[in-house]
This record gives sequence, structure tokens and C-alpha cells, in this order.
Amino acid sequence: MARAPATALEHPGPVRALVVSGAGTSEPEFRDPWSLEVLAEQAHAPAAGDVEGWIDAFMRFAAGPHRALDDIDPAVVCRLVR
Repeated sequence: MARAPATALEHPGPVRALVVSGAGTSEPEFRDPWSLEVLAEQAHAPAAGDVEGWIDAFMRFAAGPHRALDDIDPAVVCRLVR
């Protein structure tokens, strides 16, 4: 993950705005095992009627593979869950 988005997630107080550029225009292609695991969880949850499971998998993407949700400002986590 780029440093600016990581800093904004972990320390949102001093960040007033963040401009992210260079995003692709096509669907991302995930190949790494961590992303494939999370995507499988997201795909399985709705089929099983597990809304909370889908949210949990979504939140894993919010934190990323190298941090925990506890590392992200609680207010940001709350907004994402809502």
C-alpha cells in the first residue's frame, strides 16, 4: 500500500484530504493468496446468507494484509462498517 493512504488510515487527525490518482480503469486482477482468500470469503458469505461474514471480509481489505483493524482509527472503521 502506498504510504499516504496508510498514514491517512492510521492517523486521520492531521489529514484533511487525500487525493488518490492513477487508479486503473478496468477491474483489478488479484493473484496473491491473501487477496484470493478474502475474495473467496466475500463470495461465500452472501450465498450462505452471512451478511456479517461479508462485512468482516470487506473490512480485511480495509486493513490490508499487513495491519489489523486495531491499527486503523476507530472512527474510520466505524464509518466503513456503516
